[in-house]
Amino acid sequence: MLLNVPSRKGPLKGRDAIRKDNEEFIPLLPYAHFEITNAFGQDNWLCVEGIVSGTYKGPNEQVIRVPSCMVVKLQENKVKEVHEYFDQSAFQV
Repeated sequence: MLLNVPSRKGPLKGRDAIRKDNEEFIPLLPYAHFEITNAFGQDNWLCVEGIVSGTYKGPNEQVIRVPSCMVVKLQENKVKEVHEYFDQSAFQV
């Protein structure tokens, strides 16, 4: 599986890399909520738009509400790629 977020120099590759990234991020936004505002798909592609909200526990603790979009490619009933887009300035000090 491949995960690509614009702030990275390249995509995360493999379950271990994605798991490590989640283990580092989830404590910063422990009670995150994702509200789906739009979802559609065609063939083996899905697109899910929504709003991520919660209290960001980073250097500058704050309540956030960030538009987000994920584009997901499925292959053999498994997630093959995830491309995630969101406004990263919401997480800056």
